[in-house]
Amino acid sequence: MDSGSMKLVYYYLLAFIGLKEGTSLPATDQNAVDYIADNLDVRFEIIDNLVGGTEWHQVYIYLSNNGIQSIRKSNWEIYACFIRLIEPQHYPGTYIIHSSGLRVAQIGGCLFKFDIDEVNFKPIGPGQELRLDLKIQYWQVSRTDAMPNWYVTAEGRTPKIIKSTSGESLNFVQPIVAKKQWKRYIGDVYDPYTPAVRYERNADIRDLGKSSYIIPTPLNIEQNGTKTMSLSNWVIINSTDFHNEAKFLAEQMNITVVPPSPVPNNKYIIFKKNIVPVTRMRDDVKDQSYSLETNTETEVVEITAPTAIGAFYGVQSLLALISESRTVPHIFIKDAPRFPFRGFHLDVGRNFRTKEEVMRLLSLLATYKINKLNFHLTEDEGWRLEIKGLPELTEIGARQCHDPAEEKCILPQLGSGLPGYETSESRYYSVDDYKEILQHAVKLHIEVIPEFDMPGHARAAIKSMEAKAKKSNARDYLLTEEGDTSSYFSAQMFTDNAINPCLNSTYKFVERVVTEIQSLHRGIQDLRIFNFGGDEVANGAWENSTACKDLTKAVPDIRDAKDLKKYFAQRVANILSTKNLSMAAWEDGLMKNASVVFNRNDLEPVDVYGYAWDNVWEWGASNRAYMLANAGYKAVIAHATHLYFDHPYEPDPEERGYYWATRFCDTKKTFGFIADDIFENVDVTRAGKPITKETICGASGCLSLDKPDNIVGMQGHLWSETARTGDQLDYLIFPRVLALAERAWHKAPWESLTDKRARDTDKNKDWERFSNNLGYKELRRLDRLGVKYRVPPPGAIVEDNFLKVNTEHPGLGVELSTDNGQNWKLVTQITAVTPGQKLRLRTRSGDGQRKSRVVDLTVTTQQFSSASSYIGSSYSILFHVFLIVIKTCFNM
Repeated sequence: MDSGSMKLVYYYLLAFIGLKEGTSLPATDQNAVDYIADNLDVRFEIIDNLVGGTEWHQVYIYLSNNGIQSIRKSNWEIYACFIRLIEPQHYPGTYIIHSSGLRVAQIGGCLFKFDIDEVNFKPIGPGQELRLDLKIQYWQVSRTDAMPNWYVTAEGRTPKIIKSTSGESLNFVQPIVAKKQWKRYIGDVYDPYTPAVRYERNADIRDLGKSSYIIPTPLNIEQNGTKTMSLSNWVIINSTDFHNEAKFLAEQMNITVVPPSPVPNNKYIIFKKNIVPVTRMRDDVKDQSYSLETNTETEVVEITAPTAIGAFYGVQSLLALISESRTVPHIFIKDAPRFPFRGFHLDVGRNFRTKEEVMRLLSLLATYKINKLNFHLTEDEGWRLEIKGLPELTEIGARQCHDPAEEKCILPQLGSGLPGYETSESRYYSVDDYKEILQHAVKLHIEVIPEFDMPGHARAAIKSMEAKAKKSNARDYLLTEEGDTSSYFSAQMFTDNAINPCLNSTYKFVERVVTEIQSLHRGIQDLRIFNFGGDEVANGAWENSTACKDLTKAVPDIRDAKDLKKYFAQRVANILSTKNLSMAAWEDGLMKNASVVFNRNDLEPVDVYGYAWDNVWEWGASNRAYMLANAGYKAVIAHATHLYFDHPYEPDPEERGYYWATRFCDTKKTFGFIADDIFENVDVTRAGKPITKETICGASGCLSLDKPDNIVGMQGHLWSETARTGDQLDYLIFPRVLALAERAWHKAPWESLTDKRARDTDKNKDWERFSNNLGYKELRRLDRLGVKYRVPPPGAIVEDNFLKVNTEHPGLGVELSTDNGQNWKLVTQITAVTPGQKLRLRTRSGDGQRKSRVVDLTVTTQQFSSASSYIGSSYSILFHVFLIVIKTCFNM
């Protein structure tokens, strides 16, 4: 008999003799771990978000045994990520004993453990189910709030992912179908959009049947008639000044670069270096200006710019003009950007993206003239860049696996990675990887701004340096103080993620990192800005640190732990200043408290950039961009309500993303952002209730912007908690990033209108143009580039016996199924329906290869006219066809 069969007999014997509760059982062997992983069916269900007010909600977790053995009492443990605190009323208890006979404990961050309570646990027999009824903090309204890849293990055993939770389908998460499940709290006005609501939201977007020009919109553009010319069999004249740009264009168009003489008679593209005078242009963007002329009479394309970066933007505009048939119109463009800083923030600390994925994203960002990448390389969950001399940062801090001591890796977070050490991998950029990324960024004229988040959000670094100290007994780079009993709880539920600012070893670590990253940049793209993060340091950090108490006594300006944040920023600034580097940080890294900005003169670097992100209107912090600018900082508008692309596109449980700042952020919302007056963007509270700028600014009025030149730009963001794959990343970023590019490059005339009604009217017309541009051109361009952008679900109503549909982006087709998804057909203007039909609808991508999520619509009798009948419907169809023919013939 093999060992597996013997084990099966053993379990049946235990069941037969009825082993009493509390009897000590042997330690779990690997077969039992494997059995649980293979046969435990996990189901996660949000029951009620409203039952606990705003403090907690109710969740059921079902554990069903789908195998033929009993799951018995032993030392097995189940680990899973929960983005909210389980049983918050008992925190910080080490264990909470549940009535099911399981115990639950928070391990750190989102990682929780379920194990056996020896007294109360009863075996789960074949076909039996155990239910945990849990109170969990705050609320959860999205299926992607639940993280996949739960795993089971036991001491000395290889951990295994529980198959029912494995992968990205989230099939173990039960549907969210009731108000008490999708409402966050009483007073939350948001409901998922019905097809009719979505139809109404799209109703003001006429289908123009074509695209117009390019994204982002040029400052000045003139088109001469409708004549076009083909660019087939053309050449590019090599340019001494802009050789790299000529080469880039040749690669993109797959045509030849020829010597500058002799110049052909026609059918060539030529670069010229010259100043391009553009009206309404800031002084700090002159180097990014260009002109582009495509002359159909002479058959010559001319790109003029004062610098290589301007020439590159001329190239991108030319590429955007070229149709699928390789034609361009007769057009003249004079252009320059609105802001010098047009940024995108990519978080690879939480969920890693490969070198190839980052380089692909850089190419896509450059296509739309984004020129800064804030590269978020470190987080609590991971350190992602090789640092010479500190190998533990990537050997340990870049690898997630099940190692309770965290000496070989850090524990899994956010449903990512494989829990077994042998099956996990260290996910980071080697020195060579990073240099390749920089080289690609240089080619695309994108500045890479590396971010190493500290003193908060630094758990991966802390654990790596602790492991280094244990291994080598070297404490030169320790980031925490042994014996520090300070108690704190970060926004992401960590109690050990804050670097101690009172240790000299901290600054030795910082200087080593800065020195190495500067070395990596040297000779490729010299490092100009170092971002130290500085955000979300939890209250209570360092309060019981002996080193900090000693520092408080020694330094008069430090009165308590709250002053240590400024001390840390100053020490980092001093390091950067000696290396002639500018500094960047999130807004709270440059502030003593919610309303006091550090004196700019106390920070040495020539430029200090502050990213203003925390603008939830009712929280009273929306004026921080102006506070920073007025204080002398270079302020980057990074508002979470409009520019955080990790938030859902719709208030729907099926949409991916967190929603802490706003319940949803669609492409239109980003497109409509008014950067020159941030208070004009005030719209609704987090609950969705209308709010005005007068309400949030008070009787004294909104803070004025005294130094507008210090608002240097805008930045969009992708925080990666729910983006574990490249496709998920694409979905969240695109097409919203095109709206970011539009607003950061181009100031629309409607933004300057003071009459809100007139402004909204003009904005909607501009959105109509932009949305048609997406549907008829840019999304198809993204299709060709392999981008898995979000395909928006359709809107739909039934009117006069016909199905009417629309989409957020005209030009995308809508498909209909009347047999529960078995067969699909394209909806036309004469798609008739009948009462009682259950319709399923989905939108097609521009190339027709991908589909949106499916939405359902049941046809009711109320949607029909009272005179409708089968015969009447037939006549109605014929009449409808007749009207379409007449309209087409006479172009009505």
